[in-house]
Amino acid sequence: MQKLKIGKTTYNVEHVDTLEPPLTRGRIDYTARSIKIAKRAGQPRRKRSVKGAVHTLMHEVVHGILYEMGSRKYRDEVFVDELAKHIIQVMEQMTNDRT
Repeated sequence: MQKLKIGKTTYNVEHVDTLEPPLTRGRIDYTARSIKIAKRAGQPRRKRSVKGAVHTLMHEVVHGILYEMGSRKYRDEVFVDELAKHIIQVMEQMTNDRT
């Protein structure tokens, strides 16, 4: 199990086979301080790509950052997902620029 610190809070990050309901790809639990990422999701459940898992992890991390900041935006799935996509895009550019 991996640990990830968001602000002052340390979360346990766990890659699990599936989550309920079947379309759920990830979940953050602020009380239990855990982030779970599904290895398989969908209807029927299919194995997820590494890129998909990274996106889900970043999505859950953005939830955690906004929650830690005390922002009500942590509940806004569209906002969280768009911010996660943009962060990943910037990180990919930075990684590609190094090579």
